[in-house]
Amino acid sequence: MMPFEVKLFTQRLSQALTYRASTCGSIFTQIFWTLLKVVIIESCYLSSSKAGEGNFKLAQAVSYICVGQALFRFIPLGGDARFQEQIRTGDISYYLARPLDIYRYCYFQCCAKLIVDGITRCIPLLLIAGILGATNLSYGITGVNWEGATLALFIMAIFCAVFLSASIEAFLSMTSFLTISGEGINALMLPLALITTGVILPIPLYPEWLQYLCYLSPFQLILDFPARILVGGLGVEFILYGFIRSIIWIVVFFLLGRTLLKKGLTRFDVLGG
Repeated sequence: MMPFEVKLFTQRLSQALTYRASTCGSIFTQIFWTLLKVVIIESCYLSSSKAGEGNFKLAQAVSYICVGQALFRFIPLGGDARFQEQIRTGDISYYLARPLDIYRYCYFQCCAKLIVDGITRCIPLLLIAGILGATNLSYGITGVNWEGATLALFIMAIFCAVFLSASIEAFLSMTSFLTISGEGINALMLPLALITTGVILPIPLYPEWLQYLCYLSPFQLILDFPARILVGGLGVEFILYGFIRSIIWIVVFFLLGRTLLKKGLTRFDVLGG
């Protein structure tokens, strides 16, 4: 019998392939925003009197934006909407009646969503950005180190980002057991995630005090950390420190999610029949 983790992955992949128009529309939208942000960042660099003085060059900034848009789907913008709706309506009771670990089910459902949505959008965007970079210095990946060790570290960082993002989404989903609606926590996390991941603006271009705050947050490890590995500029100590922080945050959110589930089930009531 196929493990339910694999079933969740195949179901999500089948759904993505079924709604191909939506997937393609999302890819083209991200390509548009990537090119728009590249034009803006290039204009800022070229119009600045201090352009080229910093450690973060234009080619690195452009590559960072391209990689960041490719990894956009890995950002946890809230809890799992389907799971939160099941909690709100009481449909989660069907799963509670089964010999099933609810947290494990929710966690791997988040993993399946992140992996499928991320891969279906990440690979095309990176390929297109690479083609643009080969034909035009300003509109593609030009500041990337493609050595084998760098790619291996980048892939490891992506796996850590997926597990961390799934842990955060599962944790946010579990808060629905203790609240009337999950919209409040989702609205609170959205701007925090967008600012501290570096998807709006590369974190190395932030003021130093804001960079420090971003490095304290777990969201920086989801997009900024893998992108910085690929575009360069990180020392060995910083990379090792980033992987250690990823593991710590994964464990922290895992324990918090388990605790919320345990507490929430003691207060969870379903009426009707």
